[in-house]
Amino acid sequence: MGREILLVDDAPEERGQLVGGLHRQCPDWNVSVADSAAFAREHLDRQPFDAVLADQIMPGHGGVEVLEQVRRRSPGALRVLLISHYNFKTVLPAMEVAHQCVPKPLQLDALRDTLHRAFRLRDLVADDRLQRRIAQTRTLPPLPRLYLAFLEEARKCQPSLERLSAIVQQDPGLCSKMLQLANSAYFVMPRRIADPGDALVYLGLETVKAIVHGLNVFVLVESNGKDPGRREDLWRHSWRTALIARRLASLEQLPDQTIGEAATAGLLHDVGKWILTPGLDPESDAAIQMAAMKTGALWRAEMDVLGVSHAEVGACLLASWGLPDPVVEAVAFHHQPAAAPASNGNLPLVVHVASHLAHVTQGNPRGDIPSSIDLEHLERVQLKHRLKAWKAAARECRMD
Repeated sequence: MGREILLVDDAPEERGQLVGGLHRQCPDWNVSVADSAAFAREHLDRQPFDAVLADQIMPGHGGVEVLEQVRRRSPGALRVLLISHYNFKTVLPAMEVAHQCVPKPLQLDALRDTLHRAFRLRDLVADDRLQRRIAQTRTLPPLPRLYLAFLEEARKCQPSLERLSAIVQQDPGLCSKMLQLANSAYFVMPRRIADPGDALVYLGLETVKAIVHGLNVFVLVESNGKDPGRREDLWRHSWRTALIARRLASLEQLPDQTIGEAATAGLLHDVGKWILTPGLDPESDAAIQMAAMKTGALWRAEMDVLGVSHAEVGACLLASWGLPDPVVEAVAFHHQPAAAPASNGNLPLVVHVASHLAHVTQGNPRGDIPSSIDLEHLERVQLKHRLKAWKAAARECRMD
């Protein structure tokens, strides 16, 4: 599929190498170039772009300023900052406007794959309004009491990394932001980081404290929301799903890395609901509620009205932030594990079952109807006989 890419870089040789490399590997991509913020504005005024890559250091306005313009002028574009001297002190403020930060010299294959995966997930979201809302989402607001618990621990003379990690692993907002920053260094790491505990160790305490302090404004805004009870219910379900997903993956003796991915995907599986709340318009909201009463499942109602559910919306957001593929795809297919790529193993299925069991074992104070387990798929992958043991394990999971 054709893509429109804008590269903003004042170094002719580097710019030519990147344009030539992308053209050879992705001949259907059209790469426009600009050597300054002023020329970038002219391009942005003429047409929208699927992605904008901007060099961090240029005469006059640098890459961060360029991407800020992109956010206003081409709100649906993926924003990538190219960084010459990579360190978390320079990356952290840049993440306020950039979806991802990529160190130079560029690894063309890795950059191409990063763009491909973000485009692939975004293609699932056909509605332009949703695409723009996803692209404009900078963070997920943390739960105020977990945010304050993290700050209280971090301010101690000898804070416990184990305690801090336990707090981060409970909160989708803290977890996703930490993984976004940790995985911005993917191009200089052997693998992506999926476990928030690993991310905390990798980033270091001072960097993590800076991340959390930066989320303060979102905590204040969210604490004045219209329905804190609904938010608490969504958090409880997400945290319980993470616990159960970790337990099921352990029961099936999956590799340690996959167990961590299962827990993270369980915690983040419903982040798309934040994007869809508030709704796009009153008519769509009413239609979704009516359809939900008929179909008995919110995600099916979203599909009927919007052509996409919160699962795909959340996966699109996480892909744009550079989270690991297994986590992103488990989120995307947690309602339809049979449609997940075979390369992802049973991780989407684990999250699918964990989410259902979390609903069943915690109850539904708001009357939400849990999606049913895909028993046909369980039988197809020869795991239906494990369901009894999984239900027993879920009942034993405690949110202490």
